[in-house]
Amino acid sequence: MSHAVEEIKHVSGHVLRVAGPVSVLENPRRVDRVENGIVRTVLQYVQRAPLTILVCSAYVRIVSGTVTDISGAPLKDVNIYRAENPLAVIATTDSSGHYEIHDVCVNGADLIFGKEKFVTVTKTTSSSRRKRRVSERLLALQVTLERLEPLVMSEHPQNKVRYQGQSVTFCCMAKGNPAPSDYEWFKDDIILDYTMYDYNNTLTLSDLKCEDGGRYKCRANGQGGSQYSQTALLTIIESAGTVCSSTPGDKLFKLPEDCSTPDDSNYYNIGKCPHSICPNDNTSQQCVDSQGYCCGPLAFETVDISCTAFTIPLQVISSCGCVPCGRQTIKVRGIAIAADDGTPLNYGSVLVENEQVDRTNSKGHFSFELPKGKNRVSVTFKSRKTDDFVTTTKIFTLSEETSTYHTVYLQRRAPSVTLDGSVDSTIPLGGDEGQANAELFIPAGSFYKEDGTPYTGNVQASLTPTDLTDQSAVDTIQSDLSTRDAEGQQMPLKTFGMFSMQFTDDNDDPLRVDGDMKLFIDAEKANIDTSAASLPHLWFLNEQTGEWEDIGGLEISQERRKKRQFDTQDFVVGNINLVGYDLTNLPMCNIDQIESGPRICHLKVRAYTDDSLTEPLEGVTVTAITNDLVVRDRYAPDVQSGRFSFFYTATTGPDGSACVLTFCGRNNSLFSINVKAEYGQTTLTAVHPNDVSEEEHPSQWPQDLLSTLTLPQSPGDETGWVTMRGLTPQMAYTQTEIREEYDWWWYDWYWYDDDYEWYGWQYDWYDYDRIESRELGPFYWQWWNYYTAKERCIDANLTENHLVFAYPTEESGLYEYEHENYDIENVDDQERDRTVYSWFPYENEDKRVCFIKILVEGASSERFSVSSFSGGHPRVANNTMYGLRIDDSKPDPPVSGISPKTAACIEFKCSGYLREGDAFGDDHLPDADETIIKIAPSSLSWSRCRLKGNLSGSIYQEAANSDLVDFISDDNLLHMVTFDEELKTLGFQIPHQDIPTYTTGIYVSKGEGRDGYDDALKNCHAGRDTAYLDNSAPNPDSAWAVTYTCE
Repeated sequence: MSHAVEEIKHVSGHVLRVAGPVSVLENPRRVDRVENGIVRTVLQYVQRAPLTILVCSAYVRIVSGTVTDISGAPLKDVNIYRAENPLAVIATTDSSGHYEIHDVCVNGADLIFGKEKFVTVTKTTSSSRRKRRVSERLLALQVTLERLEPLVMSEHPQNKVRYQGQSVTFCCMAKGNPAPSDYEWFKDDIILDYTMYDYNNTLTLSDLKCEDGGRYKCRANGQGGSQYSQTALLTIIESAGTVCSSTPGDKLFKLPEDCSTPDDSNYYNIGKCPHSICPNDNTSQQCVDSQGYCCGPLAFETVDISCTAFTIPLQVISSCGCVPCGRQTIKVRGIAIAADDGTPLNYGSVLVENEQVDRTNSKGHFSFELPKGKNRVSVTFKSRKTDDFVTTTKIFTLSEETSTYHTVYLQRRAPSVTLDGSVDSTIPLGGDEGQANAELFIPAGSFYKEDGTPYTGNVQASLTPTDLTDQSAVDTIQSDLSTRDAEGQQMPLKTFGMFSMQFTDDNDDPLRVDGDMKLFIDAEKANIDTSAASLPHLWFLNEQTGEWEDIGGLEISQERRKKRQFDTQDFVVGNINLVGYDLTNLPMCNIDQIESGPRICHLKVRAYTDDSLTEPLEGVTVTAITNDLVVRDRYAPDVQSGRFSFFYTATTGPDGSACVLTFCGRNNSLFSINVKAEYGQTTLTAVHPNDVSEEEHPSQWPQDLLSTLTLPQSPGDETGWVTMRGLTPQMAYTQTEIREEYDWWWYDWYWYDDDYEWYGWQYDWYDYDRIESRELGPFYWQWWNYYTAKERCIDANLTENHLVFAYPTEESGLYEYEHENYDIENVDDQERDRTVYSWFPYENEDKRVCFIKILVEGASSERFSVSSFSGGHPRVANNTMYGLRIDDSKPDPPVSGISPKTAACIEFKCSGYLREGDAFGDDHLPDADETIIKIAPSSLSWSRCRLKGNLSGSIYQEAANSDLVDFISDDNLLHMVTFDEELKTLGFQIPHQDIPTYTTGIYVSKGEGRDGYDDALKNCHAGRDTAYLDNSAPNPDSAWAVTYTCE
């Protein structure tokens, strides 16, 4: 039996109501009824218990009060309902937040207060103060509404591996205001039956079978919408041998030019273990496995490789097996700087999902740790009050197995204009009045102080637009241009413009804007088609989620606006209401449109450690920009390159691949795609598809796409952008082509294309796999489901087409080798536990980096090596190589007017503490090693270069800096100085008690990651100890350590 909720009146005139609307009337469902051509929606409830009717013994004629937000500001347009009939509005608050309700039961009547973007609350009349009057009963009910916070996943399910018959538990957790009401679980995008699995925010599977393997995710639901978790992969293993082979795979290590193998190869196979997760024997119902196991090296052997002036001891993997995985957290590092001139964000706040995790240092650097399992995180950067940076929210994409480095570019806040808060105001955006791209209209009396009191004094208003006509603007774009639909699916947004807002009083204290502002937009300049079936919407950025929230659509403006001279303008207008937002941090505003599925493509990218394209490079950040080639602004500069409309970033995984989302069209006149790959602070080099051997990638790019491809001008180009058209051959199928390939049952299906044409496709129930097989990358597209296209892109193997990048390498350039490999760009390498062979004993701001400067007297650049050896430490065999560096002297050629010489600045391992097995951060060992360094020309310069001086003793006066001689002397005796009779090599030991000054030709700096490295290198080239502060020009002749003469 079902009932529609309604009020019933007793014969006495008292109001009757249904008792316990939640516990008695259960399982509400919405029913649409058509009455006189109008669709009406009502709630029906199924009666689960006897219906009890209560008689209201007392009622009041008037319930009144005020509804405010948490700051005390009044809220208008708040709808009020009786709990018995939550669809019928009985009152609405006015502009002062006031309301009145007549004839309400006083003994426990429930009233519901609701407003869009705010948390709905229920108030009971019996808990309120009642005032008696002579002629009536009056009830005062004050209500405060909190802003609705969308759901955010704070815990995601983790990838897991299990044997058949074991159990597994996946967990997720969402937070928001209000909290989620329920959770759902999906396997391979199909919802799991709750009655079978009895899940909530945890899902437990027992007695696992092979068919249980797949992709699992959860969805949280609530008033704030729905939110999906990230996907977790469950792998079911039949036996241990199928996970981790004991025989290592191939990994070729590139030797320096001074070395070679017996077969005269420049590469040596040092082996590698498969990148796979081993099953966990712990079957307890834990959300995160307490100890993960991965396939890794079990045993090594050392192979000595002979070189011109040294021997390299290579560590070669001899067997693999399941070993404990590394860290359970991911280290995130980077730098936040101004986009215009590189000024660092000094001591700014770094927030992850609105919780502060770090502050930038004086150079703008930041670092923090996150638990593994997150591949997308919202990070916000806020400057101090005295700085002029726009609060910036970025989306960091992470790889589960490696940490990443991020460069964050901050936009400077536009100069403020002074407004009178008591009158209407109009502020131009993106140009002078009459020439602006948009105008913001603020009605009089819209400003309020932090305590909610009206403010009518002077207002300092700063509106900072983002120039989308400039491709470099992508560096300052907020978030990642995505939103969430009602089902919780992430959707891409095509942008037409964005701007930030800040309003303060004369004391620089923030003001709130509680009025319906209007944004008037020049449609032509914003590239908006006013004849389209639907116009873009206005969106606010939610810093916690990093997603954009829809605040309303645009419409054609009927108001007359100022025009350009000799021109006409079409304006679109939208309302902006800031009620309920944080006073101190007004949201970024965006003009966007959800891009439809038929326009969404995924581009497959692969990255490698070098141009041999044999070793994948994990942790590379790939950025793809989509430019709209349909530009409506006749005055826009460089119309041919299009207008920025979308961008996307992704991070390569263990296989070196990533899929980035772009927009595509059925011809090459709609979208231009620009792609760049960066590893740390290094821009990777794009490899032309025709230069990729068929052995690595046997497929060939479609010719019509290949003809649009443009690569950077030179390897290591600072810009690094690869340009091509957004075109996938499958979209370009003609009806004739499809008929020729599939000649059975057909029907027509049409959709409207944004390039103003009806675009016809003909489909039947043909084999989709056959037609999809014609598309082998690098773009992947499916008209009915772009999520399926993404999966196809992710699953694409090496036989298909990809856009390929390689870490830049040159014949003459820096070569690095460590006994224990250390990658300064890879934070995981920097953070792992140390051994006595570690190049750096610890990783923090006190880490020391050392360089030595070699002066070259000659007509051209020469190449030198500097090797670092142990100097007698009790736990390391004497003369054990820690590593070496080989590099060129610079500049090449020498610069007349500065110096006719060149100089090589080469890193060596600093003397100091050694660490073995201690946890990160514990630097307490009392013993230290005094590094022995050996300097020599490389094989390329060996025959031409020798130390300046001769064996009779002038070597100390001519080849060595006197300050260096004093530093390494002990009682006026040189400290372990050695050189050969040909005066090719020079070796000496570096004392550890004191840090040498730059006048010795040794340069030492401190800093985490690349900080100290970059500072020491700049100082070395300039011959000064403060060159890193002002980027002084290189001066080879200043403050060198040793001198070589080269013919």
